[in-house]
Amino acid sequence: MSGIRKVMKGFFAPWLVLLCLAPPLSAGGADPFHTKTRHPLITVFGLPETQGPSIANEGHADIRLNFDLANTYIRDANLRERLMIDMEGLYVTLSGRYGIARQIEIGADLPLVILGGGFLDGLIEDFHTTFGFPDGGRKSDPRNRLLFRYQRNGLVRSALDGSSSGIGDIRLAGAWQIVSSSGHPLQPRLTLRTSLKLPTGNARSLTGSGSMDLAFWLSADTALPIPSGRWRAYLEGGALFMTRGNILPDQQRPVVGFGTLGLAMSPASWIDFKAQINAHTPFFSKSDLNFLNASCVQFTFGGSWHLSERITLTVGIMEDLTVETSPDAVIHSGLQYKF
Repeated sequence: MSGIRKVMKGFFAPWLVLLCLAPPLSAGGADPFHTKTRHPLITVFGLPETQGPSIANEGHADIRLNFDLANTYIRDANLRERLMIDMEGLYVTLSGRYGIARQIEIGADLPLVILGGGFLDGLIEDFHTTFGFPDGGRKSDPRNRLLFRYQRNGLVRSALDGSSSGIGDIRLAGAWQIVSSSGHPLQPRLTLRTSLKLPTGNARSLTGSGSMDLAFWLSADTALPIPSGRWRAYLEGGALFMTRGNILPDQQRPVVGFGTLGLAMSPASWIDFKAQINAHTPFFSKSDLNFLNASCVQFTFGGSWHLSERITLTVGIMEDLTVETSPDAVIHSGLQYKF
């Protein structure tokens, strides 16, 4: 899709300049990938991105721009249901956090959603062929096509037949750092987080859910006493409470659990390598299809480069570990600036 190509080119061009010109200076400890599932029917709900226990310093702000390019192809059916998804989505999130006190921050997330046929189908097909992975029937269908349709008991319950874009559901956020590192390298950190998602998007175009969602979760991390390099483990877990929205409302569950487990290694102060697992319980019921009624587990790997003490660039690849519960592949990138 030409719109996605233009956005991606305009986004990566200045980053390449930064990578060539910016000196690698020291920065703080490793943060997790700020990711969540890009399942087209779930990402519109208030499931929060992994954020870690770090918060903005008092009187200072953190601004983050995240790009997730997700490619999804799923064809599944049973006696009652029929599902066909062939689409690509670009999810852009502008996040801001401000430290209002020594251990308290507030913030907001503004998402932009662009859905279409995309341009990654050929690349993914070649990747599957090269490594002998099953393609799920991709090669038998047209490339770079947008088709999303879910039928249950002969009725179309959800569908999207044309490209769409728009502002998604805005989220308000807050955090209280219960335990800080206090300068000790092996001191664990613990932060209580919350977010409130408002129904500002549009469920018909899959840019919103129509529900108001409230999430509470704990974020923790700790340095590991490993001699080679600097290692850090992080963990998150919580619950999301949702009012009834406009995405399969009679099948939507009111409460979902979610969590993250990750490991980061910093061979030098200016670079981090990270691996992370995100998981959540099902968002829907009354279905025998994994895409709707199964827990989702995703794996993300990549790293971050601290271009300066204020600027950090992150790149990662997300893969689904539980088949047909999330997009086949997600390219994640983020740019953070600390004021």
